[in-house]
Amino acid sequence: MVMFSASPLYRIPRYAALLCLIALVALAGCVSTDSASKSLVGHPSSELVARWGEPQMKMPDGTGGEAWTYIEKRELPSSDPPRSMTYNTVGGGGAITPYNPAPSRTYTEQRTFSIGSDGIIKNYERKEQ
Repeated sequence: MVMFSASPLYRIPRYAALLCLIALVALAGCVSTDSASKSLVGHPSSELVARWGEPQMKMPDGTGGEAWTYIEKRELPSSDPPRSMTYNTVGGGGAITPYNPAPSRTYTEQRTFSIGSDGIIKNYERKEQ
């Protein structure tokens, strides 16, 4: 009886598909937060508090309503490749490779909801600083 084993090349499409799926799920997380925020427009402000908690800032808007702001610091990994160097060790015949991760980018994300005097969310705005 002859047994066939799967070649390593046969498995590459599976790994590629898995990596694509992971990337899509990660990107969906970014998009879904913004979509979820926009979907609150027209709903009572109590739904916003139930999902996000109390805002960091509440300011009157001059028309009897308020502007509620949520602030979050975020960090994005750099698109630069990690930096590493290989050094030969004396007498040991091996090598030491220190790893220096690429620097990341930190930014502040600000989400502001306009709440009408009736307690209904009228508008949503997102800014990065």
